Amino acid sequence: MYPTLLIDFITGKQVQKLYDKYTETQWYSESDIRAYQLDKLKSLIQHCYVNVPYYSKIMRQLGMIPSDINSLKDINVFPILDKPKIKENYSDFFPLNAKKFKGIKHGQTGGTTGNSLLKRNDAITRSSVWASYRRFCNWMDVGYDDWNVLIKGVHVLPPSYKDRVKQSIYEYLRKTVTIDAYRGNLANLQQLGEEIRKHDYRLVRGYSQAIYEVARLANERGLKFAVKAVSTTAEPLLPEYRPVIRDAFGCEVYDQYGCGEIGGIAYECDKHQGLHVTEERVLVETNDKNEVLLTDLDNFVMPFIRYWNGDEVEIASQKCTCGRNSKVIKKIRGRTSDYLFGINGAKVHWGYIFHLLWDTRMALQRNFVKFQLVQISPYELVFRHVSDPLTTEDMDIIIKTTHSKLGDMKLTFVKESDIECSASGKYRWVENRLITK
Repeated sequence: MYPTLLIDFITGKQVQKLYDKYTETQWYSESDIRAYQLDKLKSLIQHCYVNVPYYSKIMRQLGMIPSDINSLKDINVFPILDKPKIKENYSDFFPLNAKKFKGIKHGQTGGTTGNSLLKRNDAITRSSVWASYRRFCNWMDVGYDDWNVLIKGVHVLPPSYKDRVKQSIYEYLRKTVTIDAYRGNLANLQQLGEEIRKHDYRLVRGYSQAIYEVARLANERGLKFAVKAVSTTAEPLLPEYRPVIRDAFGCEVYDQYGCGEIGGIAYECDKHQGLHVTEERVLVETNDKNEVLLTDLDNFVMPFIRYWNGDEVEIASQKCTCGRNSKVIKKIRGRTSDYLFGINGAKVHWGYIFHLLWDTRMALQRNFVKFQLVQISPYELVFRHVSDPLTTEDMDIIIKTTHSKLGDMKLTFVKESDIECSASGKYRWVENRLITK
């Protein structure tokens, strides 16, 4: 508890307080959950009506006032929100009373539709996300403050000295060691082995594909790791991944689902019958295509009401046998992309190119709408982009950083009016045609 309270004190968050609440609410009856959600929804709508110009205008056009919200279904009159609509009205999403909120942070997010978006949240919103994650740790029988390994993509460009110091302090307090998913599977496997010998790690978490690749390589080499749980996120946890990861780490695999705009949305309990929606902080609807519509009940500094993120889910018809009454997502069809194969033998996670465009600020400066890196042969890549024209310097940066990871491969740039989705209906940042040939 004490590291959590210390982090709360330093960062201005309230993770401990909300975790205590969510530990209680996880056992609420369905009617109690709905009442809890409705109270938060009413507060959100009242705030939006008074302080958020975009929603003030929407509600006036609909001829409604906050007191018209008497059930969760009453928000169905709100139009569907998506990234293009937010970007078109971006300044109108900034609340007039922003100064009252503590710890407002800005960031960026990508997504399955390919559009990037500048987002905002405050300390309370982040507290709610981390409180739900801490409860998830209980479900995995690991401590929120136990040593853990995080396998994820890190920034392509080196962060500032100040940011490195802040990150080091945070990771020390959270007992977290980060392994760069973009570095290469063999190097990651070696670092993982070294780290696990140093500390009593109980949890390995991170990108589903990256963890799977490390586990597959470990199994091929006869290496085994003893941890309490593995947690996967950011990409679909395919059925064939579970036995491979379970074999390498000697434990169960727990999936979680979220998106950059909202944060943690759903988590898997020890019954493994689907992912429990964190209904204390988010409303989850689906449209006629089973695509997710999300309402963030915590984020008052950039409200998302009925936000379409492009993911398709299947909601379970029955409750989980664990006894919790929250809605359960049985299947998720989220973002999927391929690895890139280098001429130098490297195998690079698809997220690398996304981080490159954001770290260099190219995505913002050139107004990127979509991009896609296509591997058409062992020696050739095509960079497709829907954006303003790239400069010679832009292309040199992409070529140089790509060569540093994959070797001296040919890279062709193609400016497009649009980039189509795959046959599955999902947009892919990276498409490796060698895999499908």
